[in-house]
Amino acid sequence: MSVTSNVPTVSSESQGLITHVRRRLAQRWDIDLDCIVTTIDKATGENNTKKAMAWKVGLEGGTIPNEFVLPVFGQSNAADTTTLNVITTGATSIDLNNVTDVQEGDYFTFAGHTKVYMVMAISVNTVTFFPNLVSDVALGEAVTFNPEFTVICANAASFRSASARQPQSFTFNFVEAL
Repeated sequence: MSVTSNVPTVSSESQGLITHVRRRLAQRWDIDLDCIVTTIDKATGENNTKKAMAWKVGLEGGTIPNEFVLPVFGQSNAADTTTLNVITTGATSIDLNNVTDVQEGDYFTFAGHTKVYMVMAISVNTVTFFPNLVSDVALGEAVTFNPEFTVICANAASFRSASARQPQSFTFNFVEAL
């Protein structure tokens, strides 16, 4: 699995089915996920490949919620916290209430925001993050580590199998929705 930054991305805004001409440079996270699926679950006898295919089709068809949480090895040990100051759009650092277990590379989001940010540096209670803040953050606003990425399936997942009896693998490409 890999998570990479896609900069610059141009995004446009729409309201009431009208797309505004105003465009702004933005940043998105690209998530590439390789899954190896064993053919039969030995505990239940169920065909996991069929389940994975149904999940893939549901993602592409929009019938499954488009939230994605990084696997355990990519998650932070940091506890959720709150902000200690007000910051405005474009800022790249903020003071947090508790940064005990926060590490560089941890992902987080602010309450009411869908944009996911990455911790770039920590100094006492100040966290520097990437990308620039896309909207204002209030005093005491909740900060959630290990957030759900709101994503769209960037392409049809590829499916590989050596034979019907061999493990199969899927490759998924997701792009963070802005």
